Amino acid sequence: MKNKETKNNEYRKEATQLESDVKWSILKFLPAFLLTVITLAVVLFSINSSVKYGSTFVERKVFENSYQRSEGIKSGIAVFEAQLIQIDIKLTDGSLSSSDRFELISKKAALDMQISTLRGKL
Repeated sequence: MKNKETKNNEYRKEATQLESDVKWSILKFLPAFLLTVITLAVVLFSINSSVKYGSTFVERKVFENSYQRSEGIKSGIAVFEAQLIQIDIKLTDGSLSSSDRFELISKKAALDMQISTLRGKL
């Protein structure tokens, strides 16, 4: 019986010692592990952000210089210029009321501004 108690006591001492060692190891290495994980997360986030920013910048430049975009802008300018011609034809009509004439002149000014904006994008 004494032999069994001695073995039980040794087992308890070893278990207590193991528990103490595990706690010490966790307390010793957990902060370093967490610091490493946080540092890696910050570094990877910054790398990912810079790659996405650079990619977006390149995509924007490619889009701005694309054939489709420049042709679309030219097409828009042509449509606005056609509308200007129609307005000029309507303005030559002598039977326009002053409010209609003012409205057409306002539309013409707006179209001129849109055309100049589009020309600036070419």
